[in-house]
Amino acid sequence: MPVSLRALVVALSLALLTWGLPGTAGGGEQTTAPVARIADADDPVDAAIDASIATHPHGTDLAVLGRADVFADNLAGTALVGSQGSLLLADGGPDAQLRDQVLWELWRVRPPSLAPCGDRVDVYVLGGDQAVSTDITDRLTLFGFCWQRLSGPTRVHTAAAIAEVVAARTGTNDVVIARADDWADAATGGAWAAAAGLPVLVTDRAGLSQPAADYLAAHTGGRAFLLGGEAALSPEVAQAVAATHAVTRVAGPTRAATAEAIVDQLWVGESGYAPSASRVLVNGYDEAGWVHAFTSAPWSAGRVAPQLYTHGDALDDATRAHLSSSCPYRVALAGPQAALSTAVAEAAFDAQCPTAAPQPLAMARFEVGEEGSEPLNRAAALGVELALADIADAGGPVGTDQSAAVIDEAADTATADTQAALDAGTQAFVGPLRTSSVTDLIPTIAGGGGVACSPSSNGLEPRGIDDDGRLVRLFPAPGHKVDVLTQAVAGHGSGDLVVITRDDQQELASGVSSAAAALGVTTVDTLVYDDQDQLAGLVGDLPADTARILLLSFDEGGLAIEALLARDMAPMDGVALTTLHEIETEDFGEDAIRLEGARSFSFHPAASRTFYQRVLADPDTPADTTYTAEAYDCAVLLALASLTSGVGPADPAFAQAVIDSSRDGIVCRTFAACAAVHAAGGDLDYQGVSGSADLDDDGERNPVVLDIVEVGPDGASRHLDRVETTA
Repeated sequence: MPVSLRALVVALSLALLTWGLPGTAGGGEQTTAPVARIADADDPVDAAIDASIATHPHGTDLAVLGRADVFADNLAGTALVGSQGSLLLADGGPDAQLRDQVLWELWRVRPPSLAPCGDRVDVYVLGGDQAVSTDITDRLTLFGFCWQRLSGPTRVHTAAAIAEVVAARTGTNDVVIARADDWADAATGGAWAAAAGLPVLVTDRAGLSQPAADYLAAHTGGRAFLLGGEAALSPEVAQAVAATHAVTRVAGPTRAATAEAIVDQLWVGESGYAPSASRVLVNGYDEAGWVHAFTSAPWSAGRVAPQLYTHGDALDDATRAHLSSSCPYRVALAGPQAALSTAVAEAAFDAQCPTAAPQPLAMARFEVGEEGSEPLNRAAALGVELALADIADAGGPVGTDQSAAVIDEAADTATADTQAALDAGTQAFVGPLRTSSVTDLIPTIAGGGGVACSPSSNGLEPRGIDDDGRLVRLFPAPGHKVDVLTQAVAGHGSGDLVVITRDDQQELASGVSSAAAALGVTTVDTLVYDDQDQLAGLVGDLPADTARILLLSFDEGGLAIEALLARDMAPMDGVALTTLHEIETEDFGEDAIRLEGARSFSFHPAASRTFYQRVLADPDTPADTTYTAEAYDCAVLLALASLTSGVGPADPAFAQAVIDSSRDGIVCRTFAACAAVHAAGGDLDYQGVSGSADLDDDGERNPVVLDIVEVGPDGASRHLDRVETTA
């Protein structure tokens, strides 16, 4: 392969592989994945945190907080959490305090916003203030979380209150009903309810409790799934429920048998998932088993992994027989070794269905071989490297010696290098990054049967090329930036607007000016520069009474901000400043406090901030991490397309699979979760570390969720608002 001067085309050819799953092309030797253990802590509070981190390593959208010492108010909580939330536990009682580790996990899962709460809820609190104290909710308020308490005088009332929220969210009249005095059926059934989007009611065993009856009367015409036999929910309960809902009883002679019936009748029968879906084992006979079952429910729901019960010292014969007959893709253990022994772990490992060794998918990435581009190249490379590590950790056959061909898209030999990579068998590409590179290289990739996923938006109109449907792009397009910047400008300050823009951002400047005019903001001047040395002069010529400034620049924008500070035209001086990129306030020393209130938008939503904590932990992380998250998601989407299509990139079905894996399926946020959903026969909706990755039919990310951020009094950027925009 020809080697460009900058790239050395380091043949890093990635072995992202087609997994040996039902419907995919497998290869040679079979392997069995290691058994995962979640909720792995003896303390219930710590077990819940462990389950949350394992389920949502990059954060998520919702947190639910229950008490750690009594299961009662948590009985219906799994339905509220669903597959995309975390169920965390706090010490119970009217005088209890919120432990620091719970607060930090709430920050990790769902960072709070500075925007008014309105109808937004960051944290649902289960139970009254005798269960989860007012001291705890006061601390939630202090740290900026919007919270709502769902409670009633009894656990039955609390479950009905939770059910109303779930029904309002999903629009369903269907419901799951379990006994109120025990947790076993509500736990395994609740995991399915979380996946299916159904509320859970609880009731007395002998007769239908009034709060449950009232709820059913208000939501008539659906189906009701009764969990457990007549000893758990009497015939009188079934008869009362039948007055408003079609009744289906799901039961077995023991709690373990009922859990198996839930798999067969609900996960497989009702939802249509494959019998070979993953499983989660819980000690159903341990008094703390409810902690492990409830807190791992989001794992079960998000990975289509039904829960089964076993004893702690050995795998039950009935459960062993169930696993043997279903041949599950993965088996996980919920609970520490004290709850599920090594013997159970070994039996779970043996119960997993071996998967065939996959066929390799060779991948290459592009970088820009020009002076000053090293941080950008490193940022994109780091995203790919982290993705590959995660795919390997999930059982994907990505060896330690994997490498990805690196092609210098700025070199004169870029087209020849790309063709040489195609000739050598590389068909999946991460990049290119530049508009000119797209124009030059995508026709070559498309003509050679390759597929490219670019972490960059590549300018406004790169679609005037023949990509044959083989280019997808994950970075927010300029149209998205227009929408968010317009909202930031229009909601910031008053008076006329002056735009200072780099010459290659004039189209963006024009778009914002036009959109802002529709909102009553007049642009009185647009100042264009093509050399950073011009910035100080442009700022020096600004009228002293300038009220609003929009600065469309990159790293050189700091020179304009220095000039504004020198002229006493900083935000603290009354000038509403909006910038394209977040301001690196540490560059301005003591003057940083004068930038308080300056606004910009973040390319990455708050849910991915935990990913950036991981990125920043890398000693080689560049200061500019633009494209890191998008490059990560590109690598994952290419791997998922290989997984789901079972064909190579030369087949048009591969490119379509990249798009299909990003939308209209079961939401999954990691490669491991998506692989488990696919093994269960579910369609995928990958929502990655760069946010929702929904791709339209043209392979464009649409819509996009972006954050408006502002400089706080400490000089750090803080989240102000979240905007969904469609270009």
